[in-house]
Amino acid sequence: MEEAQQIIDRYERALPLAVEVMAGNTIQNDTGSGISPLAAAQQITRQMGLEDRMTSIRPSRALQGRDGVQIYMENLNLMELLQLFENLKNQAGLQIVSGNLNKRLDNPQLVDLSLVLAR
Repeated sequence: MEEAQQIIDRYERALPLAVEVMAGNTIQNDTGSGISPLAAAQQITRQMGLEDRMTSIRPSRALQGRDGVQIYMENLNLMELLQLFENLKNQAGLQIVSGNLNKRLDNPQLVDLSLVLAR
């Protein structure tokens, strides 16, 4: 029964993020706006201890010429993915412009992630 509740809790956390990504809408957040999107994304991954899973990070131009960042990460589990999305939005003030998740063939419980983020 406890495991079922954990799954429900994860779903409840993931659903609003998924709806936001699919709709392409996010609330503009000024947190972290004093630094570039690239530096903000690096800071979040460092704070979360996920630097070793980042395979690439580079500046990018997002929609309407906004400054953005493109990141590629590997071997993320569901909880790490949810926390990453929440931290990028709430702490860094970044919104997801586009993204792609690929389930790993060697471990289906993990995903590889590519994101374009902008402020």
